[in-house]
Amino acid sequence: MVTKPKSDKDKLKVKLLELLAGIDFPKKYYEYYKKVCNHNQPNDLDEEDYAAAFKNCLVDVSYNKKESFFTHKETIGTSKLNLKLAFHYSTLELILEFETKHGYIGGVFPGLAMDAAKLNDRKFSYSPSYPKFPFSNMEELEDAIKFSFSLFEEIKQAIQSYNMWND
Repeated sequence: MVTKPKSDKDKLKVKLLELLAGIDFPKKYYEYYKKVCNHNQPNDLDEEDYAAAFKNCLVDVSYNKKESFFTHKETIGTSKLNLKLAFHYSTLELILEFETKHGYIGGVFPGLAMDAAKLNDRKFSYSPSYPKFPFSNMEELEDAIKFSFSLFEEIKQAIQSYNMWND
């Protein structure tokens, strides 16, 4: 639940949630999950397949083998915006990491979607509370990657529209 901001970092976190709500991030995230929630057949895709899917989708990522996730990095002024993508049991988990001079803000997409939705409706809930995007094959994986990067691009544009990140 979002509380009254205390620090500059807290204020920026609330601003990020407001920007996410402004682009209908929760609705888009949950609608895509609803579209793909039945794609839950186990598959034998591995890191090499994931890397090939990113290449097929024409997105630039690096792989952190130690922590088992892929990262796409962007720079906005003096801040860094990262999309981290992790794969667990045939699901794709997305993490937004935004580094400003006040520290890191962001979080997992399901948490951000929930918090942004609660700005307008404090009683909002969603089941499951932590939806990740399932995929059964390479085609479904590539679709999830394309959606993820499309949504990330909207987030980036919304963040760029607010010029107070480094004040």
